[in-house]
Amino acid sequence: MGVVDVGLALEDADEMNRQLAPIRGSARLTTVESRKTMADPRIIARRAGGYASRPGYRMPDGSTHLPDRVRLMSEESSPQPEQVPAPANEEPATPPAASATTRVATTGERSGRRRKRGGKGGGGSGGGHGRPAQYWMVVSSPDNFKRTRDHGFSIQGIKSRHKKRVESMHPGDRVLYYVTGRMAFAGTVTVSSPMYEDHTVIWRTDRREEDYPYRVHIRADTILEESEWVLAKDIAYRMEYVKKWPPEHWTLAFQGHLHQLPRNDFKLLEDEIERLLRRRRKAPEPVAG
Repeated sequence: MGVVDVGLALEDADEMNRQLAPIRGSARLTTVESRKTMADPRIIARRAGGYASRPGYRMPDGSTHLPDRVRLMSEESSPQPEQVPAPANEEPATPPAASATTRVATTGERSGRRRKRGGKGGGGSGGGHGRPAQYWMVVSSPDNFKRTRDHGFSIQGIKSRHKKRVESMHPGDRVLYYVTGRMAFAGTVTVSSPMYEDHTVIWRTDRREEDYPYRVHIRADTILEESEWVLAKDIAYRMEYVKKWPPEHWTLAFQGHLHQLPRNDFKLLEDEIERLLRRRRKAPEPVAG
């Protein structure tokens, strides 16, 4: 507001003070208010309009309305809702993504509960880095199984065509041995290292170039003597994995070198192997002749 406007505003304030004095004494503006905080006559008029709207208000001439100058300025000074035009290309605002965040949190909590229920033989969180354990079946010839045994069940090599699968193995994964020829399950071990590559010849196959280069370290869990091996024909029909094939072709489930098993199948076989081990321990030792 310029100097001239301020001067006119102060004159208006003084004039309105004279007109409003009969309305209510407290409505009169002090010199300080007029000159420092109420220089805008529209603000003064708004205050005057508030008093004039009260019941029983009368002007000195008996009328019940404000002078036209004061009334118009009071109406002009009434606050109006601010209209903010939306940009032409702006899309409607989307609601906050609280529900999505809630869903993510809920999913995370459920995943955490599943991991807590895991563990060896209890849902599968025995893998490395907090990931669920995986369950594998290595199909081995009697000769190659013997080579693994000769190395103290400390190392297992996998054929080169299964590199992707071996890469997914982690410490804590479980491995079941199925021995061809005998068509029997011989024991279980636990993976104790990530995959590494080594071309030292340990296991053999008909293909000369195959040296089982993708390997993991292992430790023995339950290993049966050959006479105790669990015959597949006696238990395979109970495996979910085998049910992928027609009953008359169940042996196709054991073709190939490396298979990933459902946890329940692995537990079924490990329980049977452990049962045989307990029976062996309870058997009386032969008396020396």
